[in-house]
Amino acid sequence: MATIEEIIYQMRQMKEEEFAILSYLEKYFTRFRITPIKTIQNTFEIPKKSLDKYITEIVKKKLVSIKKVPYDGLILKPLGLDILSIKDLVDRNIIDSFGNRIGVGKESDVYEALDPHGSKVSIKIYRIGKSSFKDVIKKRRYLQERNKNTWMVRNIKSAKREYEIMKKLSNANVSVPKPLAISNHILVMEYLDGEIVANSRRVKKPEIIFEETIDVIKDAYGLGVVNSDLSSFNVFVTKYGKVFVIDWPQWTSSTSQNANEKLKSDVINLYEYFNRRFSINRDINQIINYIQN
Repeated sequence: MATIEEIIYQMRQMKEEEFAILSYLEKYFTRFRITPIKTIQNTFEIPKKSLDKYITEIVKKKLVSIKKVPYDGLILKPLGLDILSIKDLVDRNIIDSFGNRIGVGKESDVYEALDPHGSKVSIKIYRIGKSSFKDVIKKRRYLQERNKNTWMVRNIKSAKREYEIMKKLSNANVSVPKPLAISNHILVMEYLDGEIVANSRRVKKPEIIFEETIDVIKDAYGLGVVNSDLSSFNVFVTKYGKVFVIDWPQWTSSTSQNANEKLKSDVINLYEYFNRRFSINRDINQIINYIQN
């Protein structure tokens, strides 16, 4: 997978015509695996010799792959989609510059960035791939349908799903990161300065953190939302002590058939961690009743 540095470097090397070809492939890649080169040539009305030159360049940069069977065509690759998405966010004045990678997960990378006003934001780039695919598919029914460009389409769906639910929750003042913008598989959120509980060597006031996390679960449940994959890696505490629950692409409706099972699993996962690490003792059933009532 490309780093943000590689994406920016490739962007700076590209010509306008190369961006245009990538944009055309992006427009249709969720429907067609291979876009005919002849169709591209007819659309842009440029000489075949010039088109071949641009295609050679974007193939060399690993932005697309070329196929000869069943016809001469191009396939958009993940790095090509990365570039188009980052360029879109820059062109829309959502982000202006990029910083360090601040989080790495099995399904995404998170970077810090600056908006045009100099304020920090977080950039989440979905990287669901073959290594995490089987586990993710088991958990998420919305990803089970087949598509020609499986991995990239599933990343886009996950980003869109998380953006929409976090928008709903944050608009209702539930303590989740506020989503700011989305472009394909890249989600822009408010920047949170702090630590994930699971990664923190020293956790202050763990009982309060546990109780506030349960309150977030309760608030979300009141809006018909169950996280469905909750663990200590979802609990983020800012340097001011405010608790946020992060990562929501796998959410389930509270009215779905297995919602109660998912909610119970979330609570047990959370409780067992806090019990094991901080010796916090609570009654699981009482917690679930509190959330649901």
